[in-house]
Amino acid sequence: MSFFEELKRRNVVKTAVLYLVASWLILQVADVLFEALELPSTWVRLILALIILGFPMVLIFSWVFEMTPEGLRREKDIDRSQSITAQTGQKINYLIIALLILAIGGMALDRLIPESGGDAATPVAAETEPAGQAAEGRINGGNDVTVPELSIAVLPFVDMSAEQDQEYFTDGVSEEVLNLLARVQDFRVAGRTSSFAFKGKSEDLRIIGQKLGVSVLLEGSVRKAGDQIRVTAQLIKVDDGYHLWSATYDRKLENIFALQDDIATQVVAALKTTLLADSADRPVGNAITRERPTDNSVAYANYLRGRYQLRKRTYDGMFDAIDEFSAATELDPEFAEAYAGLANAYLLIVDYGYGSEDQYFPLASAAIDHALALDPELSEAWTAKGLLMNTWSVLPEASAELLPVFERAVALNPNNADALVQLANLYFRQNREQESEQMMQRAYEVDPLAPNILGTMALDLKDRGEDARSAAMIRELEALDPDAGYLYRIKYKIALDDGDNLAAIKWLHRAVQANARDIPSRTALASALLKTGAVEAAEQYAREAYELAPSSPLAMVRLADMMQYLGKYNAALKLLDDELAKYPNTVLLQSYRATVLYHAGRYADAMAQVEAIAPSLKQDPPAFSNPNSVFWGPRIAWIHRRDGNQARALQLYDGFRELWARIPYRKVASDGERVGIIARWHAATGDYDALLGDLEVMLDASPDGAWDYFHDPMIASYAGQPGFDEIAAKFQAIRARNRAALTAEGVL
Repeated sequence: MSFFEELKRRNVVKTAVLYLVASWLILQVADVLFEALELPSTWVRLILALIILGFPMVLIFSWVFEMTPEGLRREKDIDRSQSITAQTGQKINYLIIALLILAIGGMALDRLIPESGGDAATPVAAETEPAGQAAEGRINGGNDVTVPELSIAVLPFVDMSAEQDQEYFTDGVSEEVLNLLARVQDFRVAGRTSSFAFKGKSEDLRIIGQKLGVSVLLEGSVRKAGDQIRVTAQLIKVDDGYHLWSATYDRKLENIFALQDDIATQVVAALKTTLLADSADRPVGNAITRERPTDNSVAYANYLRGRYQLRKRTYDGMFDAIDEFSAATELDPEFAEAYAGLANAYLLIVDYGYGSEDQYFPLASAAIDHALALDPELSEAWTAKGLLMNTWSVLPEASAELLPVFERAVALNPNNADALVQLANLYFRQNREQESEQMMQRAYEVDPLAPNILGTMALDLKDRGEDARSAAMIRELEALDPDAGYLYRIKYKIALDDGDNLAAIKWLHRAVQANARDIPSRTALASALLKTGAVEAAEQYAREAYELAPSSPLAMVRLADMMQYLGKYNAALKLLDDELAKYPNTVLLQSYRATVLYHAGRYADAMAQVEAIAPSLKQDPPAFSNPNSVFWGPRIAWIHRRDGNQARALQLYDGFRELWARIPYRKVASDGERVGIIARWHAATGDYDALLGDLEVMLDASPDGAWDYFHDPMIASYAGQPGFDEIAAKFQAIRARNRAALTAEGVL
């Protein structure tokens, strides 16, 4: 008897077939079950590894042992005439058939039953949301949103290099292919932020496509060895998971630009021939005509590293990005994209409070000028130009100056989500709310998982009273990164708007715990704790912020805040004056210097300081041209009334009321802050009865306002008048309760 015949007689071959069929069925069940239980995909791989290891052991077992009526026995101990291997083989046949029926039935059900993740036409739907809430986060309800036929998301390519040190490079390949595709007019390309939200995650590609609202996905990997690079790319259809196209590229690193062009061109061709029934007669959009951003491969590597660092939005990441972009511009002084990246880094450093505008805005301006001189049609440079011009003014006419800048940025790149968001904000300031919603919806469709878009929409929806849709946006932010400082600050703002100051403080505390160098959250926490009367804790956070980021104006003013609260006016002024000696044009420092002088009772000096940064308050009639004039207007009016010039105080009040009637007020402040603005004007003009009414309202709307208002010399001047001390006592009681609650929960 041959060896193979002996394998058949001992049922080794049938056992192998049974084992393979059973293993396949186990893997299918495990894949479905583990996904339902939200277990990581590594568990499925572990089961596969165990199955592979068990296969040779099963074969050896079936060779050595035989099943008999008395149980398992070693094959060599059984008389061949008494062997029942034929009957055992028949039973194995039945088992194989039964398992095959189960497997085929499962495959049929999988084809017939639709995916539980929802229709592919639903761009964003959290799987854990109750029925009916999947689309409620969309700014227009989402019912009319469909997935365009030619829509694509470029997922971050995976670094397969042995050293795992090419992440910046793989990200760069993904981004450049994305940018090239975005220039083809027929495509809707998901934004980089949304695509990169799935970096390092093993989520089902069909679910990713549904969340991004696209019909196809491009994914790939990069493997680098020496100066050789291999890029593998594949195009996947979202609705059924099938591969439409794949390719592998082997290049020298110096040919990365040709590699990107090859991938993008072939993706366009694959979409044309695969997705369009009339592809033979219909051209797909414009050709990809974008010129190489630089011919210097080293400069380009610096540029990619800069974008990688900047995307982290961390303290170290922003300054590392500046180093990388600067190196790129030194190697290639005509590298427009690198200058735009440099400008964006400078602007973000100021926006996050890591440096002063006096220090970084001139640098940003110079970088923007370089970028636009080199490439007047670079959308990112126009966006940066608009951001630099934007002084966060609440005036409609001031925002009109920015309109053509952001409109040009959008015209140059309709997929520039950042420019779309800014354009939406400008339309809102001009009371063009329908156009604002349209722009925000476009931004959302382009980049549905971008934190800044989700956060802006969450706050806007909250302002409109659409709490359920706002909460849906918050859930999506949580799904992206449950410990992000940005998420906690959004929750902080919403809690303030709800008048829940205790919850607001707790959100800031969590943000600081998650990221020690989150300067915006740390300084906001110091200010919030000061309002509750937790002076020691507030001072600690302010000092830590200053030590972590000594060039941060936010950190500096919070530390000066502590000093002036404790009556250390000279120390606060010295701290501010030392920094102003280096950066004399930093408006935040100048404004806070006026605050210290005001609280110190040096009213003439405070007025002179204010009029230097808000000269429109000196005009006749006065004008409110920027946020500083809005903030300081009632205090200047009170100083005039205190000096006996009631007419000027009322003139200032009339100017403010004219402004207040023209602006979309909900963009100015939360409910409590809005009441507080009016309260200060009533205090400034001597309308005491109205002031008492305002303070009563603030007990509900903004109960942490005790320090902000009763510590203000203007409002404190009414102490002792009927009803004032009783309201002050109520505020103090709320502060005491909040401190006790924060202590009990370990925040203090």
